[in-house]
Amino acid sequence: MGKELVITVQGKDTRVTVRSLIEMLEKALGVLRELDIEMSDNQRASLQWEVVKVSMNSPLTMTLGPRIPQNRRDTSAEVVKSFLGGMRTLEKGATVPAHWSEEALEKMRSLVDLRNNGVASMAFSSQGEAAIEPTLHTAANIDEIRKKQHAHYWEETTIEGRLEVISAHNGTKLSIWDVLTNTKVECLVNDSQLEEAKDAFRKRVAVTGRAKVTRKGKPLAIEVASIRVLKEKNELPQAQDFEGAGRVDISGGVDSAEYIRSLRDAQ
Repeated sequence: MGKELVITVQGKDTRVTVRSLIEMLEKALGVLRELDIEMSDNQRASLQWEVVKVSMNSPLTMTLGPRIPQNRRDTSAEVVKSFLGGMRTLEKGATVPAHWSEEALEKMRSLVDLRNNGVASMAFSSQGEAAIEPTLHTAANIDEIRKKQHAHYWEETTIEGRLEVISAHNGTKLSIWDVLTNTKVECLVNDSQLEEAKDAFRKRVAVTGRAKVTRKGKPLAIEVASIRVLKEKNELPQAQDFEGAGRVDISGGVDSAEYIRSLRDAQ
């Protein structure tokens, strides 16, 4: 049968508009889906939620029940418990609840926003679980969590990429596309470095300096200490260069096996 979830909602003028009700259900189901993904055995959502009971008295009360696909483990009790428990955690403070991803937090934040857009109150409950009504405290706590998640730190590093943009507007800057993250990184340079950058425009470069990095390791900007132009890929030795006549000789004429043995023995 699965674990049921009861939703109680009331509109600004005691009635709930169809649009507000649909938006509220979509956002609540979005959170449930993210928790379903986190708790599933294959990292895929499997539960399909259906309306099993509706009370039209004010406030409107709707009961959702899960449809469990064949050959799938019933995780509805875990999902509902995490859904309600997570709401309680977020209402109390800026702590990420267990099993709540960043996507679940974002969907929960948009759900609470409906309180300022056609919904006066909403509450969620289940058999054996007390009702929880998310308020603006939840919204503020999610905002605080997201602020911490998007915080950054500084570290010395080298970023390789292609120099694409040079600008002297509002400070001297240049930008490169980081080959690791495939994103633009803003580079802060002095006037002499700008002249050096002009010669490296549209070339592969390695920029070394103090970088501003997100908690997930993504560089956003770098205070440039040095710029080094790199060889293009077609200028680097190719596999065919090590074959046949005219091949690149890295062993100085020594047999390759003997050469590797000498390197090993030297360690």
